[in-house]
Amino acid sequence: MLAGNQLTALPMAMAKCHALELLRISANQFQALPEWLFNLPNLTWLAYAGNPLCNGIEQRRIAQHQVQEIDWQSLTLQQVLGQGASGVTYQAIWHKRQGEHESVAV
Repeated sequence: MLAGNQLTALPMAMAKCHALELLRISANQFQALPEWLFNLPNLTWLAYAGNPLCNGIEQRRIAQHQVQEIDWQSLTLQQVLGQGASGVTYQAIWHKRQGEHESVAV
């Protein structure tokens, strides 16, 4: 957990953390979030409240990354991917439309 450490940036090496599922960077000094953060394939939880970026242009930019609402009935849970203080993350199959599905983390 990196919350509350007066951080202003994340190391570029973290862009290679493809298995990262949860990141808590709240209560730091981030003016912006790196674009690569939104491309991490397994990142399912990002806590960033309490940073200067929450007050302005960057907040609107983050809002442009639409989060799609998914009906729980359309998910089939599979194996556990990980467990932590925030709960359990599962591999799941999202049945989007007839014949169309996608592997997701829940």
